[in-house]
Amino acid sequence: MVNESPTRVLVLDASNHYTTIGQFSISQGFNAYAGAGMEFDCTGNLWAVDQNTNTVSQFTSGENARLCHRDVAWLNVTPISATLSALTHQVIQATLDASVPAVDQPGIYQAQLKFRQDTPYIVPNIPVTMIVNVPPAWGKLAGKVTNLGYCDTNPAPISDATVRIESSLGLTSTVKTDSQGYYQRWLDSAGSPYTVTVSAPEVAQGMANGLFVSSGVTTTQNFNLRWMMPCVKLDPHQISVSVKQGISTTVPLSMTNLGAAPTWYQWTQDPPGAAWLSSSPVTGTLAANTGSQVIGVTIDSSKPPADKPGNYFGALILRSADPTMKDIGIGVELTVVPLSYGVKLSGDQTLRDIPGETVRYTLTLTNASEGQTDSFALSLGPHIWPAHLSQGTVGPLVQNQTAEFQVNVEIPPGTLGGEHDSILVRAVSLGDPTKVATATLTTVADTPVSDLELSQNVSAGALIPGDPLTYTLVITNHGPTKTPRVTLVDVLPSDFYNETNDSGCSLSGYVLACELGKMLVGEVRIVHVQIRPMRNALLVNQAVVVGDAFDPDQANNWATTQILIKGFLNILPVIYR
Repeated sequence: MVNESPTRVLVLDASNHYTTIGQFSISQGFNAYAGAGMEFDCTGNLWAVDQNTNTVSQFTSGENARLCHRDVAWLNVTPISATLSALTHQVIQATLDASVPAVDQPGIYQAQLKFRQDTPYIVPNIPVTMIVNVPPAWGKLAGKVTNLGYCDTNPAPISDATVRIESSLGLTSTVKTDSQGYYQRWLDSAGSPYTVTVSAPEVAQGMANGLFVSSGVTTTQNFNLRWMMPCVKLDPHQISVSVKQGISTTVPLSMTNLGAAPTWYQWTQDPPGAAWLSSSPVTGTLAANTGSQVIGVTIDSSKPPADKPGNYFGALILRSADPTMKDIGIGVELTVVPLSYGVKLSGDQTLRDIPGETVRYTLTLTNASEGQTDSFALSLGPHIWPAHLSQGTVGPLVQNQTAEFQVNVEIPPGTLGGEHDSILVRAVSLGDPTKVATATLTTVADTPVSDLELSQNVSAGALIPGDPLTYTLVITNHGPTKTPRVTLVDVLPSDFYNETNDSGCSLSGYVLACELGKMLVGEVRIVHVQIRPMRNALLVNQAVVVGDAFDPDQANNWATTQILIKGFLNILPVIYR
């Protein structure tokens, strides 16, 4: 008891240099500086003296004890008391009994005989020693109980652990480990096999089955008990990433509980509220002895302040019930790289045409930047033949957006077949002029060669004079090139009137001339010519088609039709009244 304010009781460890292992205050009946000593009674209650009130109070200590018990079960003394006259003596008969339940193990048992007498002299205690020998059929079971400690890597002996031993006959006995964690027990070999169960605070229970004890032999059974605490491990211990501006990435983080007890966990970020750094899941439970649980660490360079190029530092803090590492920090380093510009052009092209024609190229431009909106300047490299861009710039275009533009190249008249001209087309990023895309356009002049073919047919109604008669002329360009100018000449039969056509042809006498202009390879033109014959006759229509290009087969340039008009036209008189 400490005489101070307030009055306190200190709990001391007598086996460890009287170090303080606990304390409590006496709140009732004791004022400041009232404590004046205390004592245990025979049952473990405390009696304390209050010097301010000159009273003695009893209160519960929490200890159960039999402090006044003086009997030794294996020692009996006869007589227990007597009166001695002067100059006489009394023989005391001491009986030592190793069969009592209190003597359940071989070994040395010690006691003292104390004498109460009313002489003025001191009578010393008489020591009594009983040695109990090991029965022939008994053997020893011994071992050490160890707490494996944090993460099973910090072993330490467990003192005062309870070791319960049960024989195959159902008999049980219990021993405690000493300060170094050792236990031992002599056992009858007839009770084999034995089952041993070990328990202690804050550790997992240990058990061993099928232990055989042999006569005169020590059987060793050690117990390594796991500490019932979590053990959280993280991998990796540091995260370093480099991402493009505006890009989000997720890095896996492995979290493992190697301990024998589950744990809750919670993730927070440092600095608090850092929007660019997060984890998922944020909270949860890790079971004991669990495998790796993956935590997704998301790093988002679109969130401020990490939305600009530079280096950023933060940390994820893991809080859990881990007794050693309650807060574990994972450093996170982020490098934000500026978004790059880029441009792509559709590939090189080669087109052919005849002199005097204009070749049109269509190119596709793509904004190949990383999230940037950009415009692009267009230009043409050195060239001989006239060439023109449809526009000088393209854009603005967002990332991956495309746009088309044209380049027109004129093949000069008189250019020989096989001659060519190449032009380099350049597209330059206005956001980053070092980003350039090119494409080469090669234009080849072809010698005009066109196989023109002409066919015709005629259709009529009643084949009588005055009835309409239609010629259908079909002109086809079989190539291999276009022809810049095609002319159809049709020599009509005589004796007709009221000629019409659908192709803007001009009539001079009986000759009809049709300027059809340019004809592409494979193109077909159809000309319809209608006339009305004046009398019965064999009508012959002959036509020819010619072009500016060389025609390798002129035999199919001509077409002739004949039709016989032989009907009668009845004219009825008109009578006027």
